[in-house]
Amino acid sequence: MTPPAHRRQLYDFRPPAPEPPPSVLRLDDGTVLAKPTPAGPRQLAVGEWILIDRQACRILDLRWGQGGGRIVRVAGRAPFSVPHAGTVQRFDLVTLPSKAQRPPAGPPAAGSSR
Repeated sequence: MTPPAHRRQLYDFRPPAPEPPPSVLRLDDGTVLAKPTPAGPRQLAVGEWILIDRQACRILDLRWGQGGGRIVRVAGRAPFSVPHAGTVQRFDLVTLPSKAQRPPAGPPAAGSSR
């Protein structure tokens, strides 16, 4: 006997489909991270940004683990292991704003409507 339609969801044990990684993330300081690509443990470096639980995290420390994997330490999280055959999503740093790129803050020019 099949359960009624309103109770069918209680018996559905399929895991939810994983969400695709975001294509662009903007950090609080204006830094733009884009194009997440899979990277293995040998392709990671200190200072790069990776995606963990849909959050961008900067790599603070890397250590070699057993079997060719890496132990990765990021800010605010416990260290985790990337196995030899495993991958993580690594972001490309697109832009980092600096004071030279911002327009000068001054009085508006004559004739402008602010």
